[in-house]
Amino acid sequence: MAFFCGSKIIRNIFQSKKKSSKKAKKDLEIFKKIHQCGDEAIFKDLAILFQRISLSIQTKEDLPTFFEYELSAFPPTLFDANGMRKTINIEFYLNFNFIYDISPHINDYFVIDGCFLLQHIVWPAKTPVKHIINFFINYIVEHYSRKGCVVFDGYPESVDGRWYIKTAERQRKNIGREIEIYEDGIIDVASDKFFNVTTNEVRLIHILCKKLNEAGFSTKIAEEDADALIVEMAMRYANENYRTWIVGTDVELLTILTARTQHLDNIFFLHQEKDFTFHVCSNQSFKYPQLQCIVLFLHAFSGCNTTSSFLNKGKRALIKLFLKRKDLILEAKKFYHTNTPMYEIAFSGIKIAQEFYGGKNRDITLNELRFRRFVKLSRKGLVKFESLPPTEGSVIQHAYRTYLQVQSWLGNKKRATDWGWYMRNGNLIPLHSDMPPFPQELEDY
Repeated sequence: MAFFCGSKIIRNIFQSKKKSSKKAKKDLEIFKKIHQCGDEAIFKDLAILFQRISLSIQTKEDLPTFFEYELSAFPPTLFDANGMRKTINIEFYLNFNFIYDISPHINDYFVIDGCFLLQHIVWPAKTPVKHIINFFINYIVEHYSRKGCVVFDGYPESVDGRWYIKTAERQRKNIGREIEIYEDGIIDVASDKFFNVTTNEVRLIHILCKKLNEAGFSTKIAEEDADALIVEMAMRYANENYRTWIVGTDVELLTILTARTQHLDNIFFLHQEKDFTFHVCSNQSFKYPQLQCIVLFLHAFSGCNTTSSFLNKGKRALIKLFLKRKDLILEAKKFYHTNTPMYEIAFSGIKIAQEFYGGKNRDITLNELRFRRFVKLSRKGLVKFESLPPTEGSVIQHAYRTYLQVQSWLGNKKRATDWGWYMRNGNLIPLHSDMPPFPQELEDY
């Protein structure tokens, strides 16, 4: 998403030369070339957008006010055409030290991520259900023990605007057909196609739980996302006489462990790969102990499964900011309080984003930083909107989603529709901004 805007064009904006009536009429006809993207109108040609801006400007001081708006159908710093920009979660592992002198023992207690186990079940078409169940049970017995618990994600039937963000994501990804499965039946499709439909996974989970319980294993099904419950189960069974292990691959599990189990000993994270190699971390493995108190915020604000990442601003960049600006830790801690007012979350999110984008002069707002960046890039000819800082309006919604996710990891339930999401056609959709994409005067031409 880019347009050319040289200094000559900027100067022309402020020329007082009048256009002919015929030329103005032609321009206005061109300016009507917009189309719909969802519920939002966007311009087909950013050059036309800039022409409209130029017609709306009365003085030089008017131009910065337009950059309070994204001037696009979505905030391109935080979203792309497919939705929220995503980071590579596994990169967050780089901020943890592995432990090499500790390994699991058969007498230890294991809390196993059921989603992680499902990823290890691979079968061809026409496989008996009994074979799949036996593979599952044998895998646990061989690599762990019967002393432990397997925790699965829950799959609520409907999304009502509460906290079922993960369920909303699953519903959008369903591609395939539902399959009836029975304990003595056969699954006629391969595993990759089978797991493309949420209902199939739910049916298999219930059969697996029944058979695991019959075999002497403990199982739990979370209300929705299992990450917080997995850590809570490990905390419940932590004991000084044996080690407690959280088994999985998701970095969220390690992040929650780091944040919530500081008062416990003998509790570890086992990052298990498909080739049976593993890495061990503890609740003291985070490389930056001075930032351990905000580790959940660092992961969520820089991008996770339910929040956007900032384009070209990775997790390491956010950590560096907080190492340099320790006063910002107080702002991040607000995301941990159960009843932090929305205006405080919004204020802290904007303040942190402003520093994230190099706002050294604290009298300069994030929107002003955005405009100054635009002017600097325009001198080079090509302006990419995704290279500009986000607007304050889009950062506010990002901060709300960050707060919602941090609270979820802490075990506190909040309504998603109160914190950066809205319902449309039965799905939860992330709010782009608390501002419209364009000022009204651009649409009135």
